[in-house]
Amino acid sequence: MKKLISLLTMIVMLLSMTGCDDKEKKPEMDPESAGEFAVDYMKEKYDVAFDLIDFIVPMGKDYAEIRGYIDNNEEVEYIVYACGDDVDKDDDGYADSYTIIGDNYMCTILEPLIKNDMDKLLADNGFANIELISLVYNVRERYLKANCTGGVSDIFPVCNEKNFVLENMIMAYDLSYFYDISIPENEYYDGFEEDIEYILNQRIGSLISNDTIFVDIYVYSVEDFSIKKEEYVNINESSKYFQPVKKIDIMLK
Repeated sequence: MKKLISLLTMIVMLLSMTGCDDKEKKPEMDPESAGEFAVDYMKEKYDVAFDLIDFIVPMGKDYAEIRGYIDNNEEVEYIVYACGDDVDKDDDGYADSYTIIGDNYMCTILEPLIKNDMDKLLADNGFANIELISLVYNVRERYLKANCTGGVSDIFPVCNEKNFVLENMIMAYDLSYFYDISIPENEYYDGFEEDIEYILNQRIGSLISNDTIFVDIYVYSVEDFSIKKEEYVNINESSKYFQPVKKIDIMLK
């Protein structure tokens, strides 16, 4: 009899545990509903049409990547990051509403703005006559909701040439980005990288809190640099790979 009671007690406990798991299970994200939130967000924030093309939930993540084109331009794909809320009043298994974490569209707007200000910092401090090519990429805001590792937050301001000031952005937001500098080897001298690091530390180093700025310096042969520069002027990037004579990495944080 005692064994039977023990067995029944165990079954009741297992059923109870299973019931709790069902109740606590987080609603899934519905691609169509989440996509509508993304479209509305992009229209409201940037006044652009966001044409949906894909919906992905990265493995092990609690957010979705909602991918699409901007204003029917199919050459570039952008991402809106979103997570589903815990409410499922109609018990259909899907979240009733969604929270937008951010997007990477603003990142592409920030790239040339950051590049111009970084170039100006160098030009105003002795590098105006140095022949160089610069590039900014992988711009993102650190510490986003749901441990999202891409883009900038939904509350990040819409920036343009008139209102953007790099120093203000670094003070107000935790940014991370890469700043590449390419020069011909005849422009390189002993202490070149130390001068670059000193200037950047003097001008923006004291403003950095949780920001991380990666500065990569590439030194090329004069011939390779000439070809690279010509391509860069025409298409804003080089389609050929050139082996640098020297590469120096600097990290400001």
